[in-house]
Amino acid sequence: MQPMIWSWRTLVPGAPAVALAALAMASLAAGFGIAPAAQAERAGSGLFTVSGIDLDVTARTAERAREQAFAQARRAAFRQLVDRLVAAGDEGRVPAPDDDALRGLVSSVSVVEERFSTTRYIATVAVSFSPEAVTARLDRAGVAYTQAEAKPRLVLPLLERAGAVELWRDGNPWAAALASDLARNRLVPYRFARGDAGDRRRLPAARADAVDGGALDDLAQRYGVEHVVLARARLGRDYRLDRRVVDYEFSTWPRGAAGHGRVVATPDETEAALLGRAAQRVYDRIDAHWARQTRASAQQAFEMDVAVPAKSLAEWQEIRRRLVETPLVERVEVVRVGVPVSRLTIRFVGSEAKLRSAAADSGLRLVSGPRGYAVALAGADEAAETRP
Repeated sequence: MQPMIWSWRTLVPGAPAVALAALAMASLAAGFGIAPAAQAERAGSGLFTVSGIDLDVTARTAERAREQAFAQARRAAFRQLVDRLVAAGDEGRVPAPDDDALRGLVSSVSVVEERFSTTRYIATVAVSFSPEAVTARLDRAGVAYTQAEAKPRLVLPLLERAGAVELWRDGNPWAAALASDLARNRLVPYRFARGDAGDRRRLPAARADAVDGGALDDLAQRYGVEHVVLARARLGRDYRLDRRVVDYEFSTWPRGAAGHGRVVATPDETEAALLGRAAQRVYDRIDAHWARQTRASAQQAFEMDVAVPAKSLAEWQEIRRRLVETPLVERVEVVRVGVPVSRLTIRFVGSEAKLRSAAADSGLRLVSGPRGYAVALAGADEAAETRP
């Protein structure tokens, strides 16, 4: 079912109360009514959407409670968005807008679920912001911020316990931790495998401990992604501390963030909570990796002339498509099209090193040589990269 999408142009104080009254009359039961139009679905996606905002407001009327709740949602979502986009320590440099300014920043709201009585309004909403309006405000504040959302990653949860590796088994608590709300509102969006017969055929459980690239490519194609995150957790015990531990490690196929670490249980901490903290660390570190690649300010804008060696028109078109979709790249201008070498001008924000890293994430290799810069598909003939 689709969530109810409301424009802020229709959700302003003073709007006609007829619709709300009709909803209340249709659904009010003893104590609370559930609005028929409030339809549950995972709402909100994208770099400039904050989802999962819970509201509970009491006022003189249900309409007034709703107005106050949405005002709270706007404020809370803006602070979460700034925390997501801006480096830690720079959040204070972005002044909090007043309610009128916030209305101009917000483009829409998704109401996932709502309940109300005559004086109380309870809801879960997602708030979407105008990218142009938000980035303009961040530019005025003079802070560096993440310029682009990553492409979705497919997460494969490998759990080691009792000498065995679990992947598709029902009841995998590591899979539950990774697929929880911890994966929401991230710089990097995630998808999760269904674990059905098709997944098991592509990657049998017996091969989960030695995953090969071919199987990961097949799974990536099935779920429409270009990257797969292998997230492994090992449940154990630190006998010196006499505490349970989770050793985690993660890597990204075919390239991207990787790391490892250990989480030590606190007294009386449940296994689910311990695995949840490990999952949060995995996601935090992947976010940090992406932020390092893509965080820049408007003052860091540059242009670069590049050669594009390609053996065919189709290869040239693929390189240009990937460049256009590369984080930090604002504009790609075609100077000359030809085989074996074309020329482009790239406008980007950030540093050359960040552009090189972002290009690698898009499956491109940016190199420099005696004749200038060149960009090619990863794995292309290096001898051809710096031809004029």
